Amino acid sequence: MKRKLIIVLYVCMPFCMMAQDDMMSKINAVKMDSTYLYGEATLKTLVEASSSAKQNLLLSIMEWIEKDSDNTFRLILAPLIQNADSMITKRAEMIRFFTYVPKDYIKAKLLREGIKAANTSPKPDTININTDGSQTQATVLKQMIGIKSFFQLKDVIEPLAAKGIISSYGKYATMTQPSESYLIVYDPQGDIRAFLGKGTSSRKNLITGIDDSEHNYSGCGAIWFQLNK
Repeated sequence: MKRKLIIVLYVCMPFCMMAQDDMMSKINAVKMDSTYLYGEATLKTLVEASSSAKQNLLLSIMEWIEKDSDNTFRLILAPLIQNADSMITKRAEMIRFFTYVPKDYIKAKLLREGIKAANTSPKPDTININTDGSQTQATVLKQMIGIKSFFQLKDVIEPLAAKGIISSYGKYATMTQPSESYLIVYDPQGDIRAFLGKGTSSRKNLITGIDDSEHNYSGCGAIWFQLNK
């Protein structure tokens, strides 16, 4: 009986490997297709990997909306991934969870939400930013700390950058000078979670006044910026 079981395992193994390779090919195809947004994570359990991947997908959606859409109203983003497809593979002893959604689906949801927002809901409060070039860094930081939503950032940062008050900015992954960069940390719903000062392993939280770090905000994204001296 044991011998038969071993034979069955040897027979099935090539098919399992073929299925794994096929899944990886599909994942790579989606990642290369610019019509999709995706999130992925590789962790010890399916629950952990699924939760983290979905958070990453929400962040991808939020950043894409900010970059490619004129919609500035607050959205409840979680429902956008309810119909997302997913693929699961194993990597050694870890579980890789890959979830994705077509941009066209998000666009359709934006259109419906936009019409609804225009008819029944006000847009988020705007932040009045003084772009006078004579402003001090302290004044600029005080104004920016008033930002409450990721969707307000564009209307705040771009005018300051155009005036030369902000010298450079970008997504967290593009940051090359952490010791000279401030961080605005936001969660998948677009709420600002922290405003961190310049630093590397430790930064001062400019809202609470205590030592903090972007690594304390799991599942969140961040925008960095530098001020002209």
